[in-house]
Amino acid sequence: MPLSRFLTHWFRPMSTAAMPALRIYQRECIDTCLSDLAKGHRKQIVSLPVGSGKTVVMSNLIARIPNPTPAASKTLILAHRTELLDQAQTQIQRYNPTWRVVVDQGKRKPDIDDADVVVASVQTLGRKDSNRLDRYDPSQFKTIMIDEVHHAAASTYITVLNHFGTNSDIFVWGCSATVRRHDGIALDGIFDKIVYHMDMLQMIDKEWLCPIKVTTVQTSIDLSKVGTSYDDFQQAQLARAVNVDHRNKIVLESWKKFAQHDRACTLVFAVDMKHTLTLCNLFRSHGIPADYVTSKTPALTRFETLRRFRDGEIPVLVNCGILTEGTDVPRIDCILMARPTKSTVLFQQMFGRGVRLWPKKKDCLVIDFVDNFSKSGREGLVTFPTLMGLDHNELVRDENVMDMERRAVAQTNIEHVVTDKISQDIRIKITEYDDLNEFMIETSASPELHSLSPNSWVTVGEEKCALSIGTFGTLTLQAKDGVWNAKLTRESTRGGKKRFFRPQILPLTADTRSLAIRAADTWLNQNASRQQLHMARRTASFRNQPATAAQLSALKRYKVEPKQELTKGHAMDLISRLKLGQRKVWQKERQKLVEKQKKKARAVLTRTSV
Repeated sequence: MPLSRFLTHWFRPMSTAAMPALRIYQRECIDTCLSDLAKGHRKQIVSLPVGSGKTVVMSNLIARIPNPTPAASKTLILAHRTELLDQAQTQIQRYNPTWRVVVDQGKRKPDIDDADVVVASVQTLGRKDSNRLDRYDPSQFKTIMIDEVHHAAASTYITVLNHFGTNSDIFVWGCSATVRRHDGIALDGIFDKIVYHMDMLQMIDKEWLCPIKVTTVQTSIDLSKVGTSYDDFQQAQLARAVNVDHRNKIVLESWKKFAQHDRACTLVFAVDMKHTLTLCNLFRSHGIPADYVTSKTPALTRFETLRRFRDGEIPVLVNCGILTEGTDVPRIDCILMARPTKSTVLFQQMFGRGVRLWPKKKDCLVIDFVDNFSKSGREGLVTFPTLMGLDHNELVRDENVMDMERRAVAQTNIEHVVTDKISQDIRIKITEYDDLNEFMIETSASPELHSLSPNSWVTVGEEKCALSIGTFGTLTLQAKDGVWNAKLTRESTRGGKKRFFRPQILPLTADTRSLAIRAADTWLNQNASRQQLHMARRTASFRNQPATAAQLSALKRYKVEPKQELTKGHAMDLISRLKLGQRKVWQKERQKLVEKQKKKARAVLTRTSV
């Protein structure tokens, strides 16, 4: 059967009689988007979790978006995977049966002039050697919509958006369960505002998504030597570590113990194609009719396998990286997390495949395989307990995720004493405060920062870090409400007087410090000269020279008295930290220590030993 005929068969429009009513939050979302559009906000993001019906929102929003000009009536929808393209075409046609909704991808070259909505592959339109964009007249389009918008800062998307003009009257709208990218680069330059947000736990609490049960299974696999690439495990090394007989048997036996008898539809996430085939064959060797899909699976085979999985003919489906986005199989009631990750985004995308509602489906069981990963750093192995703010070593058995949330909230009252890991110690005295005495401080990068960046980043407490680069300026990263942002401050000295310039806000937003540092390093590599980049390096030779008189004088103004000889690098890092408020951090740490000692002295009945 030809591919085009196959797609027509499986993705034909549904009758209007089958259309369900919009959910309350879907109507609220659409109304909010239109209200903000009327106020002039033409670049919007909607943040809704997996399973919430983002494509349904998109399908119903299009018809209500006003045409900015009589000629501008068309809508372009951009997506990066075949499943997303076909899903969008099906839903839009379903809710708008009189429209001509076409797909522009590869060999599918529709008549753009005759279309009402074009669902296009961003790779097809945005690649450098493509002339497909020449067929699009920007004056005919009222809206550009981007599915899974966290990909929108990629160069292919930027190419398409630039073709239509970023300052035109076109309404640019994006939706995703996560609105920040893996590499930390912000979407700020593309979108102005997140106009609507509802998270997964809210949706579960309101019964728009099904309950989640969690079971954790510990393995003996050591991931400490697996390298990092793009803030996640390096895939080839990870596959070699986890695709071993005894761990694969744990995956199978855990499914047989916890899921075989009361779960009808299981989706397994593996690391790579070899791991996928190995797990699939292991299930088959035990009489379980499992199947698999990978990026190498032919299109017709993939569609047929997914159709059989949707219809319940395949009880276990193994995949690697294919079904993390755009997969609509509501009957999934069990997820096997056999693919370890350090990415909270990827982790949520994986287990999110099982949260859609389905008749007779009471909940979705997530079996989370927890390997040994003790490497230093803030972002370690992501597990369900760590995602909920609990200890990663916790063993969980068939626990409702809402109960896990309640336990995590209860633990927020427990005092956590955070101590810095020290790589090079400098003894100093804060001359203004007698009770601070002498501190052993970290002036160069901690092991965590060493592993993240070759540059001489320093920390200022838990929510700020900085990189001083001579005349180029100082990059400062700071977290506010859990989101990291960046700015560049510059100063110059002329005629003995210092001039300070207005801080430059950088196009960077990240969920974690490591992502923020990586994004800042990316920006720096694109904007600094070779000499300036050398100055930023932790290994720059000048850093080993003795501290200058000017540096020691600056430290004295901060009432800091080094008790040993400093290098230029030590002094530069210490001055950077002090400029950004490190003294206040030391004060707070000292006060916590004093209070803890007082509390311990009062606890005379506490058993200190057995």
